[in-house]
Amino acid sequence: MPPTSAASALLRWIKSLRSNWVALAQGGTWVLLIVGGLLYPPPAGVQEQDAKLWLRVGQFVATAVIGILFVLSRKKGSAKYLRMWLLLSCLLLIFGVAAVIAYYHWQYTWTCSYARTRVIVGSEYTDFGRTYAEREGHPPCEDLLNDFAGQVERIWTRESILRRQTMLVTAYLLCVPLLTACILSLLQAIHCSTPPVKRPPGRRSAKPQ
Repeated sequence: MPPTSAASALLRWIKSLRSNWVALAQGGTWVLLIVGGLLYPPPAGVQEQDAKLWLRVGQFVATAVIGILFVLSRKKGSAKYLRMWLLLSCLLLIFGVAAVIAYYHWQYTWTCSYARTRVIVGSEYTDFGRTYAEREGHPPCEDLLNDFAGQVERIWTRESILRRQTMLVTAYLLCVPLLTACILSLLQAIHCSTPPVKRPPGRRSAKPQ
């Protein structure tokens, strides 16, 4: 193949990939709007610049899930696969709801309110934080944050804070693909259960006399 033909073929391939990615990205944004109604924006306590990053990661994950299920639906999109899609959507619904419950449980037990925001607190005190908490009779975390002007790492160890933050972000990123796949699998099951529209037979043209 001449170099010019190879280059033009490569450009056509890249253009095709780009158009497919744009369609997938639009689908990912649409699904994330639905899923985002069930979840807070990326985990409470994460800094604003990091929250935007995890929001983009979540959108990328949703887009990838759409692409994977699209390919699978092309291969297994007939009515005989209705039971498979229905079972898959039920399983994903169970795991998705469990992930959402775990996410919210961790979010409310591992974060505390300070200055109208939620702040991630650690599981282990620093030496100074332990001494202070014992002296004050182990007050609620909100009181500790107010006493230390929101300086979390003076109260809890940095390692325990980062560990909880990582688990919260992981739970958030698990919720996104599970709920996305659940929605798309259910839509595919509905598609498989819908009988094809039968077109009325066309009229035969009259034979010339």
